[in-house]
Amino acid sequence: MSIKFLGLLAIALLGVPLGAAANDLYFLNLPDNQGYEVWGTITTDGAAAPTTADVVDYTVTVWSNALTTAFTLTPLNSTFSWTGVAASPTGLTMGTDISDGWNLGSNLACTPTAFSCYGVVMFNDPTTGHRLFYVVLGFGLTDEVVTGIPVPFATRFPIAAPPRLFFVLIHVINGLETTPTLLQKVSAAQRYFDANDAANTCRELGEFVRQAKSLDGNGLDSRTTKEIVAYAESIRTQIVCAGCN
Repeated sequence: MSIKFLGLLAIALLGVPLGAAANDLYFLNLPDNQGYEVWGTITTDGAAAPTTADVVDYTVTVWSNALTTAFTLTPLNSTFSWTGVAASPTGLTMGTDISDGWNLGSNLACTPTAFSCYGVVMFNDPTTGHRLFYVVLGFGLTDEVVTGIPVPFATRFPIAAPPRLFFVLIHVINGLETTPTLLQKVSAAQRYFDANDAANTCRELGEFVRQAKSLDGNGLDSRTTKEIVAYAESIRTQIVCAGCN
């Protein structure tokens, strides 16, 4: 395992406490990366240049397509730090200085013989000047996969294509201890979408949104409600649900 890789995992912050004053919810906008995916949300206190201390919550999932397995990083099981991040109405942008970057890693042991850590790292390559991010893998693998950092790397509204949003939405809902009808409505909407039936896709997603909002504070926390509603509304917007309620 390279020294650089070990350095990227050396995260100074011991944890980010959850806060009650979270204001701005951002959705990660990261591309598929050699069979691995990353999705999730980061909540800040609304700072224009958020430091680590301004991050009040995060839920970031690393997914292996080959193993169909995910690991979700939260303040309860991981460490988080970043520098050089700017917030705007369009989202979060990483700075271009060598010192700018984002480190997120699980609190699990990570050694060459027991590779059970997970995480995501963003950095600026000092040799090429390119802005890159690693998917710091677990899943029993020691690979490092690298690709470019989108600008912005997180947005105020999910912008992925509907098939991926359906995939993420179903994954998130499967992890909730709530009424199964949410999953049923999303599954029905996906079937209609696959059949190119936009009207019924919109209808099912509209019913999903109404039910999710009704569960806010009564089975769903506010962040989760905002997250899953945003995924559904993004799909509706992209398939042009004009006049749908």
